[in-house]
This record gives sequence, structure tokens and C-alpha cells, in this order.
Amino acid sequence: MNKKAEYVVTSETTRVEEGRPDLCWMDINVGKLNRCCKVNGVYSFRCDIGGERYDFCTKACELKDAFVKKDVYKKKNKGGIAYSFYLDYRNGAIYKSKTKGLPPIITLNPVGGEKYQSGALVLSELLGQTKCLELLVELVAKTAIWAPPVCHQSLVGKGYAKYPNVRRKKNGEEKGKVPGENIRLDDNTYPNRQMKEMGKKFYGTNFKDYTTCHIWEETCYDTRYHTCFANLVLLPSALASLSDFCPEIKAILKYRSYELYGWLPEDGEIKKPRKPKYYPNCWEAVPRVASGIDDES
Repeated sequence: MNKKAEYVVTSETTRVEEGRPDLCWMDINVGKLNRCCKVNGVYSFRCDIGGERYDFCTKACELKDAFVKKDVYKKKNKGGIAYSFYLDYRNGAIYKSKTKGLPPIITLNPVGGEKYQSGALVLSELLGQTKCLELLVELVAKTAIWAPPVCHQSLVGKGYAKYPNVRRKKNGEEKGKVPGENIRLDDNTYPNRQMKEMGKKFYGTNFKDYTTCHIWEETCYDTRYHTCFANLVLLPSALASLSDFCPEIKAILKYRSYELYGWLPEDGEIKKPRKPKYYPNCWEAVPRVASGIDDES
């Protein structure tokens, strides 16, 4: 691995904000972040809260862009000038302040272990090469499995979620039904099962080595969208991390989803996606199906 792919900067914290136990206050040295951007590096975050460790990361350039666009507060410290912000250690969301109700300025990617992180860093470096990006985009387009639009349309009037009371569990939460609430916390079992069942019914394939990925960031934590067909895609497990770590791949998946279903999450921050200049021309055809669909719940 070359130096660019190995350039990882880590910020650590153990401090939890009084009155907002979900948030940690953090500083990032401006010069340090700029140096990381120059080599297309990755900025990592580590929080040790109550004996539990939470790890996140993102491309340094994406982080800097978010800080600049949202005018994140800067202050003087011993190392010079630093960005000062708040991190939700449960889901990786970064906020300008600890005022409740504000949208995050950026959401970091969870790190699922050293091998997973290293693989993402290698791809991050490779994607700097135009030819490699073209190949990866084509590979995703050739192998991505989407639910036929009829699956999405069958849930019109029902909120679009196949399982409307299920969402992804956050760090620190336990899988299962929430006591006293009509909500079930999931890992990725529910959307993975529904997409595999869809694949079996419409494609006649088990898709054993495929993983279900969400299209829009953070939507897996919302019961309205965790099991929405238009928010899901099956990718070969070897490529699945691209939907989390690669902005170019995330962009083509968002546009393809909108192209197929004409649907967006109901969030004021989410706008109609623009067609990326590297958008592939050839996607695998969606199978023709009847206008109705059996209820598989």
C-alpha cells in the first residue's frame, strides 16, 4: 500500500457533553486537516465512552468541505487554529452546536474493523485514478440488483416501508423490541431478508453472496425508510463497502434509485440527485412483472 492510502489521521475523545450525553465535544486542527486533504487522506474518529469504543471515518476533503460550507466554529488552541464541533458517538453525526433539532452537517462512516477500514482506504486511493473509477462504476452497474418498481408501488399509501415499525439499531442499543414502544431494533436482517425474498421471487436466484445496502445516509435509523424498497439495493458482498465509503458510487446509486422509483426520503436536506458525469449507461435490466405483487409479509 502506498503512502497516500496509509495516511489516516485520528482524533480521540472521552468527553461527553453535560445535558447531551449522546454528544462528544471535539477539536480538529485546521492545518492537520488541510495536510490530510492534500494527500487524499482519511480522517478517523475514536470515542471511548463508558468502556465502549466507537470508531468512524470519512474522506478528509469531504469533512473539510462540510466544515467550510456550514461555517463551523474555529478557535485558537495550543496547536494553532482548530475546528470545534460536536459528534454523536452513536451514529457518527457531526453538529455545529449541541442545540437539539439541528440537522447534522455531515455523517461519518462506521468502521467495522481493521480489514474493512484498510480495504476502504485502498479503494479510496484507487478511485483517484479515472480508469479505476470507470471500471468500478461499470462493475457496480452490472452487478447491482434492484427491486422491480412494482415492489415499491405496492406500498403506496402504506408509508413505503415493508416493515414500518423496524429501524436499524444505533451504537449502544440492543437488537430487539423496544420495551413500551411499538418499535423493533434491527441489525440489517429485515431489509436483507426482504431483498433476498424479492430476488428469489422475481429473479429466481438466492443471491447468497450479496449484501443489502441502503441508498441514503442515515435513513436506516428511520422506521419510514429502513425497509423501503426504493432505499435498498443488493450488491455483491465484496463491493458492499463502496456504498458507504465511496462518494462516487453513492452518487450513482442515488441517481439510479431516483431514476427507477422517482422517490426521495421526506427530508428537507435531501434534494433531487443530479446525474453524475460518470454515470454508467448500462445497468442490468429490471425484469418485467405484472402490475400487482403478492403480500409477502
